[in-house]
Amino acid sequence: MKIGTGIGLAALIVALISIFIPLAGLVLAGIGLVIACLGALFGDKGFAIATVVVTAVNYFFLSPSLWMSEAGSRVSGGSGNTEVWAFIVALLVAPIVCMILYSSGKIMLGKKAS
Repeated sequence: MKIGTGIGLAALIVALISIFIPLAGLVLAGIGLVIACLGALFGDKGFAIATVVVTAVNYFFLSPSLWMSEAGSRVSGGSGNTEVWAFIVALLVAPIVCMILYSSGKIMLGKKAS
């Protein structure tokens, strides 16, 4: 098993575990996305994409704490948690950006420079 595949698998496992842990699971999912970025920079694509999909489903559909926070902010007269949602989208896009950087040869971890 290549190191990128191992790191990608670890990211997916962390993302899957984060589904079952309330509140702290949101942070754990973010950590899984950071690990997926590392895996993508080592050349893994499959597990990085799977981690993004699992985490997106977790954040947008399975996380009532995010939706309650959004509703509470709007009820109290606020405009919502725009910063939180922007941060979540940035985390979800990061592994894809890392895959593009690896594919273009800009950043390749674990490879000797030629």
